Amino acid sequence: MSGQGLKGPSYPVFLVFPQVVQRLGAILNALEPVSAVAARSHLLAVDLYFRTATGTAILALCFDPRILTTDALAEIASLAGRAGAAFVDASRLPERARRRFHEQYLPLYEVRRGSLGSIEEALGALAAEISAPPSAGQIERV
Repeated sequence: MSGQGLKGPSYPVFLVFPQVVQRLGAILNALEPVSAVAARSHLLAVDLYFRTATGTAILALCFDPRILTTDALAEIASLAGRAGAAFVDASRLPERARRRFHEQYLPLYEVRRGSLGSIEEALGALAAEISAPPSAGQIERV
């Protein structure tokens, strides 16, 4: 998914949040500084991934690679760590690990919402998914 609905290239970075169900409210507040940096760096879209079996959420922040700076990436990584998220820049992984991340790891996340407009919108979609009753047979929502 990672910016699939976007026109032109995008540079996704991933914020991985374990046990998100128990701390969603705190995460929203903790991500305010990340949202500010992302907005200054011309965030194009956010893709949401959620795996119910582990309670883990991933936010893929998609940027225009022509505008995103290494300083902004470093700041996002630092702020995400303070918010309790692991920061993954899949483009910097070795080829085999990058392929495994995209082809084996991300497909484990059965709830997927693409091309959301902001981190706040993605967390709102996640809150709706968490509070919604499970629907039989429906495992992916795009």
